Amino acid sequence: MNIIPEEQQSLKAGGPQSTKKIIEVSLLESIGSRMVTKTLQEVDPTFRTKDMISSWRIPNILNAVDESTWFNMVSACLDGQKKTLVNQQPNGNWQPCGFEFEKREDSGVPLLVMGVRWGDQNGGEDLLYQNGAPVVNVSVTNEAPQDNPQISELLTLLAKGQMSVNETLASLKAKDEVTEPESTKGRKAKAKS
Repeated sequence: MNIIPEEQQSLKAGGPQSTKKIIEVSLLESIGSRMVTKTLQEVDPTFRTKDMISSWRIPNILNAVDESTWFNMVSACLDGQKKTLVNQQPNGNWQPCGFEFEKREDSGVPLLVMGVRWGDQNGGEDLLYQNGAPVVNVSVTNEAPQDNPQISELLTLLAKGQMSVNETLASLKAKDEVTEPESTKGRKAKAKS
């Protein structure tokens, strides 16, 4: 389910991946932005979208991750967001169609926040859930056969309680014998030898 290419490109021109720890937030933002930009796809604006937000505490990642580790962290974050969407709305083909990296503060702790807008390329409708199970709206209509008005009349009398089940069955058998073709009347089943 990995949406980011396996091969990562270093910000350094022509050189191998840097193993030096990242010490600037702007470098984290530019690496993450470049990665997510490669995965963006056009989605019809009339189709449904979902916004997902992930955040990292800046003191925990600055001078602690290198470019390769950060690539893997952002990649795993995007994969996790997509899996969450697929679990919530499995009837869609979810692709990132917009994103934003921003520095924020929460209770005095600086955070790097990544917001990703996911769009459904199938254009499906949201599934509704009740008590953890999808709500299903099934409307079944079955019209009674109108081929035989006598049978319809018997069934109506039975439904109204004006005729017992045994009387209805006897009437149906009598009508069946009347409509039975002449070629089968009076014949007995052949015994197999």
